Amino acid sequence: MAVVSFTPGTLAGGTHVGGTHGRGRAARSAEIREELKRLIMLGDLPSNAPLLELELAARFQCSQGSVREALLALQEEGLVNRQPHRGTRVSECTEAEAREMFRLRHAIETNALARALPRIDGELLDALKAHVQAMEQAAKHDDEFGLSELDRQFHRQLLAAADLPALDPILHRCLIHNQRFKMNRRGAVRDLTNTAKRHWTIIAAIEAGDRDAAIAAIGHHVATIVDPGPEIFPATDAEPLTTTAPMQTNGAAMPRPTPDMQAILDRLAAEDADLPDPTSLPAADGRAFAARRNERWQVDQPEMEEVREAVIPADETFGADAVPATLFRPRGAAGGTILFVHGGGFAFCSRRTHERFMRLLAKEAGHTVVGIDYRLAPEHPYPAGLNDTVAALRAVLQRPEILGLEPGPVIIAGDSAGANLALAATLREMTAKQALPAGCLLLYGTYAADFDTPSYADFAEGFGLTTNAMRRYWDWYTPDPAARTDPFAAPLLAPNAWLKDLPPLFLLTAEVDPLASDTLMLAQRLRALGRSDAEHMESGVVHGFLQMTPALAAARSAVKAAAQAASLFIDQANRLGRNT
Repeated sequence: MAVVSFTPGTLAGGTHVGGTHGRGRAARSAEIREELKRLIMLGDLPSNAPLLELELAARFQCSQGSVREALLALQEEGLVNRQPHRGTRVSECTEAEAREMFRLRHAIETNALARALPRIDGELLDALKAHVQAMEQAAKHDDEFGLSELDRQFHRQLLAAADLPALDPILHRCLIHNQRFKMNRRGAVRDLTNTAKRHWTIIAAIEAGDRDAAIAAIGHHVATIVDPGPEIFPATDAEPLTTTAPMQTNGAAMPRPTPDMQAILDRLAAEDADLPDPTSLPAADGRAFAARRNERWQVDQPEMEEVREAVIPADETFGADAVPATLFRPRGAAGGTILFVHGGGFAFCSRRTHERFMRLLAKEAGHTVVGIDYRLAPEHPYPAGLNDTVAALRAVLQRPEILGLEPGPVIIAGDSAGANLALAATLREMTAKQALPAGCLLLYGTYAADFDTPSYADFAEGFGLTTNAMRRYWDWYTPDPAARTDPFAAPLLAPNAWLKDLPPLFLLTAEVDPLASDTLMLAQRLRALGRSDAEHMESGVVHGFLQMTPALAAARSAVKAAAQAASLFIDQANRLGRNT
């Protein structure tokens, strides 16, 4: 029998329970239930552990009736099974049930919040905010069980506002199972502080009265809690549709770098052994180190027919600064332009650090590539970089002559933070009813400031980009946490109607990358909307691998795949007579 972690007279948490003096049976039963619940939820009482009433009564120094009432209540919550001739045992917490519980919870909460939103008044909003503040305090004290209790209350309050009381016990059972499954997983990375803070995104959307953003926020919150299994939310045309998390099957081997990729990682570790982590430095100093690190890849530059510098004029109408640009025209270039937005966490890098990549993309695609420099965080936080990207996109689409370009289809492309800016710029122009690119090349992008995704857990450190670095980048780019609920800062939170009407996308994922889940979640959302965007998973490579084309064959093949997608998008636009 499993050993229950308390001694007679004292609960594990330190609450005295000796005797029944001064307490009614119901109160004693509630105490016992909460202590056993805590032990089961945290995994201290494992699945199938027997719970003997007489032994528990002796340990708790109470009547057998009080224990029986506690066990009956735990059975209602699905935490124990009481069976004739077998007695009472801790219930199992299986992956198969987790998959169904997550799916059911996802449907209940997204639909209920859509119904509840008009009914949420200031008093309830204040109560929800107080709940999140209490959750942050629980996280501060490393009280995972207390945090889970407050979390359940938060979500049940939202359901109560929808006036669907028959669903409350179902949602409660789902919440219990979800949280237990997460807490019982061995090796799972649980950031309690971020778990609490994630609820502010939901509150901000509710406070703004934005139905689509609220549904997307709570759907994303549910879908990225943990990675219990594949295809947790199957594609459907039913509304509301929300984000979905890529799920790994328990027992499946975690992806690892290929031998070629690992050899490069070993080389970089040796070369950079004496260099500090750029994100640990003041931004300007970190920027200089990041530029030095990227110099090693700017070798054997592919020749171009023309390389020319230009400046896209400032556009004060929406706060865009003058945007420096470099044009790379390959030999025999066909009509059409690829506008490239570099990555670097919104804070580092430039068109110089990505020059070899842009030259190779131009050569493989047979189209001119225009690389730009946008203003960088933290000196210029959101939306400065996005404004500059929009200005460049408008110039290439609507005034190509200022760059010496011929009119024709335009593709916007970006890697990492640049993919975020490319997608966000396209969404902003779409909502502003401006001319749109013929397609987007989105290369291992960051699309939301959510650090609890499966890939963040799997690849938090040791594979180049780290979770801590991404936290720093998002802190620099969006110092105001409320900005992280804006779909133009976090495109993964964009309403379904926006995503559905995007031009065709090419989505590249690096398999061994903290950001892999961002792309996989975006892809799954798009598929659920009935789209069929091109997806390319490059196995066994790390974030930023496209910079490594001089040394990595997988990087060169991925550039070719992106170039082929760009050419296809341009050809499709030409066939349809859409030059912009």
